[in-house]
Amino acid sequence: MANKETAGRPERTRGSRGPFWRMLVLTGLLGLSCFADVSWLAELVLHCRLHLAGICLLLTLASLFRRRGWLALLGAATCLAYVGLLLPWLFLAEGTTSHRSENVLRVLCWNIQATNQDSEAVVRLSEDHQADVVMLLEYTPGFQRHCDQLRQRYPYHRELALEGPFGIAVYSKHPGEFTTWELDPTTPCLEFQPGDKNLSIWAVHLFPPISRQGWDRRNQQLERLAESLKTQAALSGNRQLVAGDFNLTPWTGIYQRFCAELSLLDVSGRTGYAPTWPVALGWLGIPIDQVAATSELAASRKVIRPAASGSDHAAVLIEVEAEERQAVYSADSPSTVISRQVRASIPYQRALGVSFFSLQAMIDATTH
Repeated sequence: MANKETAGRPERTRGSRGPFWRMLVLTGLLGLSCFADVSWLAELVLHCRLHLAGICLLLTLASLFRRRGWLALLGAATCLAYVGLLLPWLFLAEGTTSHRSENVLRVLCWNIQATNQDSEAVVRLSEDHQADVVMLLEYTPGFQRHCDQLRQRYPYHRELALEGPFGIAVYSKHPGEFTTWELDPTTPCLEFQPGDKNLSIWAVHLFPPISRQGWDRRNQQLERLAESLKTQAALSGNRQLVAGDFNLTPWTGIYQRFCAELSLLDVSGRTGYAPTWPVALGWLGIPIDQVAATSELAASRKVIRPAASGSDHAAVLIEVEAEERQAVYSADSPSTVISRQVRASIPYQRALGVSFFSLQAMIDATTH
């Protein structure tokens, strides 16, 4: 008798609720990422927003295929929210200009990884891209023993070889002044002032925020770096170029405030989405190697993924024109530049809106 009563009812399996819970988790992670300023776990989620948007898109398409209209609508809204929050960093900013070659300084910045011993890869990369300055992070005594060829090509250098991941070295073809600054007792950063340029170039490697203690330490190092930049700018009046492994993505709130406080342009955010770590994942990685420069500098960034380099990071090539000229953007603060990037992305936002309503119409068509 019981079998007859239940025969006409749709059978509910445990797996039928799976897509709902997966979509709910993705929506919850979106909300969690909004608390990145107060939680290191939330910041880790924030770094992966684009990846979560891709997963959300796949679940949305699967829901459409199975004619679960309300679930597809939830997925589409969540996916659009993920992508909409990242729009200023996904596309090239309008106003990026080319530089006059005679005034351009080419700076190569690379986290070579502490276990790497392949100094020839650095030499090849610097030659291929005609770098004037080479900045190496995670520079160890073991790597230092193999750098004779690099020193011949770059006679002006400062090497801070340390066991572990926080050694730094800067090599230059041009004479200049090197200064060592401390972010904490075990983490230095290097400043190089080319003798013929009104410019200070900083090589930085911040602590990875893989725990609450590491997150606090990274944030304190960023505050100390801001203080050092202010001190140096007050003493010399030089324009600033800061590059290195910040162990954060450019849309992280603390990094945006760092740039705004020092009136730095987020160069990484103006050159589109270009992941730098882990290099083995290619475009599935995240951009944690950043470049920031004072607004008077015309600077651009290009991510380079060398083959068989021994490093898990991509290299970053920076072209900077230190000579003063009219800025591409008339704003004086990065916050204004970011707002202009958002305004530049309005066509994309409109396109997302049209796509959303089109998707809703498709859902209605499949459910009726």
